[in-house]
Amino acid sequence: GADAWGLSATLNDPYGPTYDSFGSSVAVNGDTVVVAGYLENEQGNFPSFYIYERNVVGTGNWGLAYSNVNYAAYTASIDAESHYQLAVYGNTVVAGVYNGVTIFDRNENGSQGWGATTSFSDPQANAQDCYGCTVLVESGQLI
Repeated sequence: GADAWGLSATLNDPYGPTYDSFGSSVAVNGDTVVVAGYLENEQGNFPSFYIYERNVVGTGNWGLAYSNVNYAAYTASIDAESHYQLAVYGNTVVAGVYNGVTIFDRNENGSQGWGATTSFSDPQANAQDCYGCTVLVESGQLI
């Protein structure tokens, strides 16, 4: 009824339940949900994240819009034991780890596609200072 809360969707790990910490960090803004986990493969565990959007697989339905599973392959500086900390605002997703932050924008890889646009690394190059451990983005401002 009116003013009642209810389950509208369940977002599942696109690679199955492999004890990969799916949901270790979640960010929500409007019709976009970003979920962190690990990508497990023969080379080890790499932090990964997935962008889900409403209406991507039909009106009112939630679906996977972007997965950064190949991102770890060209980001050798990411600590394999770190998790992404995530923020989303409008057409921007910010993914932070212990030693860096990467900004992803919608429409970077074609219409409705997501792609990395900017990266920042720890200027002190010290993993203990937790450079990207907390991220926030709002109205074009990265904090």
